[in-house]
Amino acid sequence: FPLMLLLSKPLHLLSALSACAVAALALRRACARLHRAGVRAFVWRHASAQPACLLLRHLDSTCVQCTIGSSLLECPSDAEVVVVNGAALPAEIESLREAAPCLRAVVVPYAGISSTILKSLHTAFGEVLGGSVQLHNLHHNAPATAEMALALLLAAAKMIIPADRRLRSGDWRPRGLPFQGSEVEPAMPQLLLEGRTAVVLGLGSLGSRVARMCLSLGMDVKGIRQSVPGKPSVNNDGVEVHGIDS
Repeated sequence: FPLMLLLSKPLHLLSALSACAVAALALRRACARLHRAGVRAFVWRHASAQPACLLLRHLDSTCVQCTIGSSLLECPSDAEVVVVNGAALPAEIESLREAAPCLRAVVVPYAGISSTILKSLHTAFGEVLGGSVQLHNLHHNAPATAEMALALLLAAAKMIIPADRRLRSGDWRPRGLPFQGSEVEPAMPQLLLEGRTAVVLGLGSLGSRVARMCLSLGMDVKGIRQSVPGKPSVNNDGVEVHGIDS
């Protein structure tokens, strides 16, 4: 059955390469959810030929036949699955129902679904979204993003960048020590994270990873979620979870 992959805006090359590789995985997963085989994919792209070739290389040709077009007008009318790029324009997403009236699944292959995309999908499909048209999310970049968040936290707490600059200028005095002296740089304090409190806004696939990393550093972690009513509670990871209004 035909399948449409939506890449709606120009992407930087590395981002496009990553998105194409993940889209290939998303196509296979969406196919498995529909219990079908022999997927025919339609790629609406404005990217360079190289990411498109990478996508074709990652697709299993025995179950996915992929064609590429530059306009939504080329979308097969009986397409059943759409993989949406996070940069898609609202008007483009809202036209999906008309372009693919047989649509059964929408896949967003990024960590989380933006409010703009979600609003556009609700506008396009109304009450059938989550019913006859399923919405799926693939958190492919959660590990890398969580690790980057931890790296930035440690860099800020330990003053890595300014300390590096001083070392490169020939200043080798110790820094961040709990005492002062002629051989110690007193103007560059460093934070000890153990015992401090970290607040994580959102505990989805990405936020939960960040919370667990902070716990491993001995921090007291509090998470904020929109869907938590009533009093705070502690989840299985040991994170104290609060609602957005608590």
